[in-house]
Amino acid sequence: MRLTILTPELWEKFKENARVLDVKEVTIQHPDYTIDKWNYEEVEGSYAAVSDDGDTVYAVGGVQRNADNVVWMLCTNAVHDKKVEFLRFTKVIYNIWINGNKHMWNYVWLGNKLHVDWLKWLGAEFSATYRINGDCNNSSLAVFYIDNIVPYNNPSEIKENLI
Repeated sequence: MRLTILTPELWEKFKENARVLDVKEVTIQHPDYTIDKWNYEEVEGSYAAVSDDGDTVYAVGGVQRNADNVVWMLCTNAVHDKKVEFLRFTKVIYNIWINGNKHMWNYVWLGNKLHVDWLKWLGAEFSATYRINGDCNNSSLAVFYIDNIVPYNNPSEIKENLI
């Protein structure tokens, strides 16, 4: 598994196999923003976690530095086939993205259990919870933040995984 710059081709591969709950998480926050309206120009400069041969996209994401370090990652169904490897690799991704920043943050849909559990595993803290459209059961969002408290010990491994 490796991290690479997101290309239009990788973006299309991601959209073809995006996890339904990750797509729903975006549309809960932005109801008019359905996956067919997602375009590459909005995510240009982001990254993709891909298989070593580049054929499989596991996730796409990035940190919006101009938006006070809003971090985002959306996964494909392929993460279910490589759970342990993907979890380990996301620690590498986390350390690349947090590098030089005090924190990263965003909203998480509480109905996306895999996403919430992964954020907890990364050490995220959660604060305010919001209900979207008054629906507390299916559309609750929580603010999460991750502070830069775990420096990466092996910078060469970061460079080896970023291609």
